[in-house]
Formats: sequence, structure tokens, C-alpha cells
Amino acid sequence: MRGVSLTPIGAQLQPKLTRLLDELAEAVMPRNDRSRSKRLVINSLPAFAECCLLPRLPGFQSNYPEIEIELRAEDALPSFSGDEDQVGLRYLEGPGTGLDC
Repeated sequence: MRGVSLTPIGAQLQPKLTRLLDELAEAVMPRNDRSRSKRLVINSLPAFAECCLLPRLPGFQSNYPEIEIELRAEDALPSFSGDEDQVGLRYLEGPGTGLDC
């Protein structure tokens, strides 16, 4: 098993990313709609999924048991096609990335 640890910059970003992911959860599932079963597909780079998302999934699922999470850890950008609720998480620097956010 491979060990993973945060870089100093990653440690600085961790509290902010945690807060952003919590806000994302709130945005995806408004309070008045939490009784319905939902499925959320999260597409992320493998390293981010392993370091930041996987450790938080158990806590997220205990807080939001009605949301089924499918984590797609891949380098390819998501297509956002179909009727799934999807989120794509990427770190990009500078203009000209070709993505609309």
C-alpha cells in the first residue's frame, strides 16, 4: 500500500477545500429536497480523489445518507452528458484552459 501525505501547500489548502466541498454538498442537495434519493457523480484527478475525496466520503455519507456517490478518478475531463448530476473537480492555472466554469 502506498502512503500519501499532503505537501505544505496541500496542508494550507485543506481547510479551504474542506469548506468548499461542504458548500458543494449543500448546493447539490438543498435542505428541502433531502428526503429524495439522489445520485451524484464526482469526476476528479486520481491524486485528488485519493488524497482529498476518499478520506471524506464516509463522513459525507453519514451526513447525507440519501446521496449515492459515484467517484470517477480519471485524468480525462468529464463529458457532462446525460441526465446525471455531475461535478468535475480540476486544478487549472491561468487563462486558455478551454473550459467554462
